[in-house]
Amino acid sequence: MTQETGPLYIVPGSHRWRREPTAEERGLPHPDEVAVTMPAGTGIILHGQLWHSGGRNDSDRPRRAVFAYFGHYWMKRMDAYYRAPLPARILESDDDLVRQLFGLELTLAPSFFGAGYAPDGSHSH
Repeated sequence: MTQETGPLYIVPGSHRWRREPTAEERGLPHPDEVAVTMPAGTGIILHGQLWHSGGRNDSDRPRRAVFAYFGHYWMKRMDAYYRAPLPARILESDDDLVRQLFGLELTLAPSFFGAGYAPDGSHSH
């Protein structure tokens, strides 16, 4: 991630604000944002609630990245959440650890996506 290929931009400390960007803030540079440039093969770990964005790739090369994500148990998965619900063996599991790992237990805080797992609420527990 170089200036030419579009670096990662972060706003230091924003994960402590406990809010999302407002409509006016979305898509605009933040006065405190910092460009994070790094050579190929480098890794970075950041808090999932840290405000971040990707810069525009102005090169003729593709920008490739691998993202691994770990979240609190009350955060729902983001991949195919609305198109492919979790398999029944997970949704129907009585194993507290399995339910926690897949974000099915909402005892401490509400999920970003609400109480039910499926959009129609059919998998609420």
